[in-house]
Amino acid sequence: MKKTIAILLVLVIGMVGVFADTAKIDITTSVTPINGIIVTVIDEAITPLISTSTYADFSALATSAFDIATDTPVTVERPTSLNAYSDIGYLHYYSNQAAAFSTTVTAAPLASAAGIITSTIDYRVKVGTDVYNTTAGSMGTVVSLRTGTETTSTIGTKTISVSLDPDDFDSAMVANDYEGIITFTFTAV
Repeated sequence: MKKTIAILLVLVIGMVGVFADTAKIDITTSVTPINGIIVTVIDEAITPLISTSTYADFSALATSAFDIATDTPVTVERPTSLNAYSDIGYLHYYSNQAAAFSTTVTAAPLASAAGIITSTIDYRVKVGTDVYNTTAGSMGTVVSLRTGTETTSTIGTKTISVSLDPDDFDSAMVANDYEGIITFTFTAV
């Protein structure tokens, strides 16, 4: 009887191995590549993005993005020196791609026209620690936002500051309002 039970147990254990199988399911997903920059003015309601911020935090800033057609230009006063910068805005950025990306900063001198005389005031634009000088002409300053070695999404904010040339300010030939545009051109590498 013991032999019969032992043989039956061996057969049952052996049969379980024959009928056992592994079931699998394959799943995939696709993540849409996102690269972007948003420029906002400095406002107490706008919090700079930090490494723990999310894409939702970045995209929520779109409603606060500076609109050159409808928003009031940022006013900058005469500085005490060329290196006395005034913070005027934020450059917010996000990328979920592995490649490096940057923005190139360019700007035209502040200009004012009165009759046939056009007067300009040169200035410097600082984004984070990178500086563009309007005396450089069309050559922009590249501001690196992602090096390409990161292993997660890149998110952050750099402060935008300007410093007017005090000599140009003092020698401006037109006593009037001056206006200039700072341009940020996004480049994915």
